[in-house]
Amino acid sequence: MGTCFHHLHPRHQVREERRLRFRHALIVFVVLLVGTIVVAATDLDRFLTIRAVACARGTMVGTAAIWFHRLGPGTMLVFGGGLVILLAPMLRRPWWLAFALVSSAVVANRACLLIKVAVGRLRPWACDLPFLPGVVSESQRATSFPSSHATTIAALTLAIGLLAPGRWAVVVAAAAGLAIGALRVCAGAHYASDVLAGWLLGCSIMVATPALLDRLRGRLRGVATR
Repeated sequence: MGTCFHHLHPRHQVREERRLRFRHALIVFVVLLVGTIVVAATDLDRFLTIRAVACARGTMVGTAAIWFHRLGPGTMLVFGGGLVILLAPMLRRPWWLAFALVSSAVVANRACLLIKVAVGRLRPWACDLPFLPGVVSESQRATSFPSSHATTIAALTLAIGLLAPGRWAVVVAAAAGLAIGALRVCAGAHYASDVLAGWLLGCSIMVATPALLDRLRGRLRGVATR
């Protein structure tokens, strides 16, 4: 059957497309989960941080890493959420989908902050590992896991990928998420496992929340038609 469902009844076509998206999301979830566990349980975290900071220091990559560090996840959330809301009518997507996607990104960001406090993992620079200038902030000393930048950008880029049709949107969104996550390690602000966990959290909430809202809308519509 592949990925072509045009020969099916519209209702079955939507069902098959949802199943396919669920399988893809499950694969990504498993890969990120296993990657987070493996990297965190080994010495890869320290090795990748040392190498990434050394390669980024004094380069354009290092400059970009510092800039995104100063930008902050809150600012990213405001601008990214605004972009999703603006894109919805331009792409003729329903308002409730844009609302669900932005709400999911906010939930992911807030959940990340709660997990940070609960876990209390020390930042790489607090463990005498190298870092770029401007990264150290004593108030965030024990807020390394997971990365809020990675969580927020994963949620926002996936929101844009779900909103915009075509594979190009997914590719561009994924590339942006990977790049910003990598910059967090290059800055010495996070371990690689922090970034992987952030991607995992952001993607999981972003996929789950719209699906739940869609099911709730279906049930409410069913009740209204009785």
